[in-house]
Amino acid sequence: MTRQERVKRFLKLGAVALSIGFMASGCTSIYIYKAKVAYAKGDCPNTIKNLKMLASNPIALYSFGQLYKKGECVEKDSKQAESYIHKAFEKRTIIPN
Repeated sequence: MTRQERVKRFLKLGAVALSIGFMASGCTSIYIYKAKVAYAKGDCPNTIKNLKMLASNPIALYSFGQLYKKGECVEKDSKQAESYIHKAFEKRTIIPN
């Protein structure tokens, strides 16, 4: 293995470790919390912004589904709501109330 290959491998492992560290540190829950606070204040742009930061997170997907279902912060769209909620449940995660 050349030096360049070892450096690339080291950098890849470092990126994986960093990603795991961010997940473990609760970054996801920070964005969920910020989205909930923004929603409670009626701040739709920040609600959407924080949920988009978690595009593949089941809680964010479910939340988007609820927004589309109710027509809050986005235009009401039953099909879009169903799609987001279905994606959330495909992740097989328990969704909080």
